[in-house]
Amino acid sequence: MEIRNPSNFELERIIEQLNDEFIVSKGKHLYISKRYPFLYNSLEHLWGLFDKNELLAFIAVKPVKLVAEQCDYHLFFIGSVFTPQKHRGNGYAKHLLDETQTTYFANGFNAGVLWTNLVEFYSKLGWVSHENGIFVKGKHLNLKTPLIAQKFEIKTIKSTDFKEIDKFRIDNLTSYIVRYENGNYSGYSTVYSPGENVLRLKILMNGRLIGYVTGVTNSEFIILYECILEKQQSIYDIFAFLKKEYEYSTYFFNLSSSNNIVDLLKEVFGEIEINYPKITMYLYKDISIFKKVSEFYIPFSDRI
Repeated sequence: MEIRNPSNFELERIIEQLNDEFIVSKGKHLYISKRYPFLYNSLEHLWGLFDKNELLAFIAVKPVKLVAEQCDYHLFFIGSVFTPQKHRGNGYAKHLLDETQTTYFANGFNAGVLWTNLVEFYSKLGWVSHENGIFVKGKHLNLKTPLIAQKFEIKTIKSTDFKEIDKFRIDNLTSYIVRYENGNYSGYSTVYSPGENVLRLKILMNGRLIGYVTGVTNSEFIILYECILEKQQSIYDIFAFLKKEYEYSTYFFNLSSSNNIVDLLKEVFGEIEINYPKITMYLYKDISIFKKVSEFYIPFSDRI
């Protein structure tokens, strides 16, 4: 057995299996490579355990850097942990995960991060669970409210806007995440993610940038990953724009349970559905980093 990066051909076959396991079998529609385009645009941090050319287990890793007020932290996100059905029960995923996290810690990373329902499984491997996040679903926009300002201009974010968006983000967040690409940390994964299903909008007032929104879409729904607003009232105009331009019927938001925008979403939709689908888990190289967990958690889940 060997641990290595898959070839492009092997990755195509792996993604087909991931779609069957995590998308099709759960009645979802947005396939893995479109839902998480930033995760599969490079082979460098995709890892498979192979017996010759046969896949035994797979893990996708996304290195990021958390820039906080006191210091920076190098983190690795874990996703798409998968073992083909016929190879389950042999400990292959555990072996691959052990080797992968050992490698990243040896290369200077401070902590690993993953979202999962399998708390008992990962706890046995040394991962520590944090608070429940919430997954908010809104279906019926309530846009007859007089709070719609009608004075905000919504435009698509272009590559020429990235520098301005980065500055706005840094100015409005006490900590933020940058991604690893081509050997360097540069840019932010949500804003820069490629793909036809990625939505990026900027909000202007009198020609000045006052916010932006990023997400992933298909013909039926949008998942909003990040919404940074200088003026919260502009969120009404954002949804009015989305309803007019795209006619989405359902909206999803991944938040922390402490996020204060939930009440505002209740006004926007009239009624929302709140679920507690996943728990954030961490693995620390140095247990003292546990004291910084709030610095890790907030930028991951409170970007809206």
